[in-house]
Amino acid sequence: MLKELGIKQQAVPTLLCDNQSTIKEVENNGNSQEQKHLAKKTRSIAEWVDRNRLELEYIPSAENIADIFTKAPGPCAFERLGDHLNLEDVRRAMKCHRGHDVTDKISDCGSDEEMEDA
Repeated sequence: MLKELGIKQQAVPTLLCDNQSTIKEVENNGNSQEQKHLAKKTRSIAEWVDRNRLELEYIPSAENIADIFTKAPGPCAFERLGDHLNLEDVRRAMKCHRGHDVTDKISDCGSDEEMEDA
């Protein structure tokens, strides 16, 4: 995709993955009896890794920003992940813009425990 946009890639891209089983499968080139249904896909990824076209790195689920698009995180986890994407609370923005409160309560996140490994 970068090539089509005319962007030269300077470094090997890193794919952050929160699934340790998938990382093991890629390291074994998809040669696992337990995951035969994924063998073709993991071999493809392993080939990219072997050719230094991709790096695969583990990231804990709680830190995986992509989860905001694939899971339904609780409000505190959503706020924490959203901060990494520069998402802004519309209610807060309206309050600042108009100079008055548009809601009684804006997020009260005391804990990030809502988001557990699936």
